[in-house]
Amino acid sequence: MKNKAIVLVQMGGPLSKAEMKDFLWRMFTDSHILPFPLVFRYALAAIITNVRYKKSWSKYMLIGGTPIIQHTNDTAKELSMQLGGFRVETAFSYSPPYIPQKIKELKKQGVTEIFILPLYPHYSITTFQSVIDYSVAAASKNGLKALYSPCYYDNNQFIQHWVELIQQELDKHNIKDAHLVFSGHSIPMSFIKKGDTYGQQIAISAQLISQKLGLKHSVSFQSQIKGQKWLGPETDKIMVQLKKDGIDNLVLVPISFVNENLETLYDMDMVLVPYGEKELGFNKVMRAKLPPFSPVYIEQLKILSTKFVFADVEEKINTIAQ
Repeated sequence: MKNKAIVLVQMGGPLSKAEMKDFLWRMFTDSHILPFPLVFRYALAAIITNVRYKKSWSKYMLIGGTPIIQHTNDTAKELSMQLGGFRVETAFSYSPPYIPQKIKELKKQGVTEIFILPLYPHYSITTFQSVIDYSVAAASKNGLKALYSPCYYDNNQFIQHWVELIQQELDKHNIKDAHLVFSGHSIPMSFIKKGDTYGQQIAISAQLISQKLGLKHSVSFQSQIKGQKWLGPETDKIMVQLKKDGIDNLVLVPISFVNENLETLYDMDMVLVPYGEKELGFNKVMRAKLPPFSPVYIEQLKILSTKFVFADVEEKINTIAQ
């Protein structure tokens, strides 16, 4: 199995102001993010990058830098251990090591088959599909066979992962009755009209998790940008309505993420939590925290990877049986 490797893929995150600019440039020149003709996409990406990179970097400084890179690497090490030392690598869409760079490196090291495991539980053209398209293209260019994981938004281990994280937050504050606000990163409605199932899958995850916990819930989305219609409702507006409905305690659940990032550590912890407690007057606004990985989440990744890892063994067993 030395010629095989699993590659965990995440969006990545900048480690310096220079990387911040490059990160935004790569993100907004991705046709899965801005599905416009090349010249227009590059022009728009240049404008967005130059306008946003300094402000975005200042936010990263407030949270102490992005934990995504380290958390993804930690996840890879733990998954490798759980798979008996099987090779597990990491690559990122918008920061080093980039997907094509990692696959080229694996080719040089004798790898002929890779299993792409996007760290996006829910399908979206903007995330999951982007990873698959770039990974398969890079693998094909380098003569590698590429397989990839399905989404796992409704799998038992993923649901239990969130149940445990939410319960930990409730126990920490000694609160039993709270309303769950599942907040996913929003996407433009234009993608939904193309058949993107992201919103539906977020809703299914939320329903399954809340049922296990026996708590009521709402589904919302954050990080909408002005200029076009985005998937909603917006998280802050849902919070306003819940306060009007007489809710006392909230748990914000960053359902679309598997690692802490700018949207959890800044947008949620530094904006939405104080907004809910200080401006709206909730008794308590909690936010379910994301560890580098949880045992049950690693188990989910292990289940997704097992068929690829042990395919050679299964083939030998089948050959003997014949």
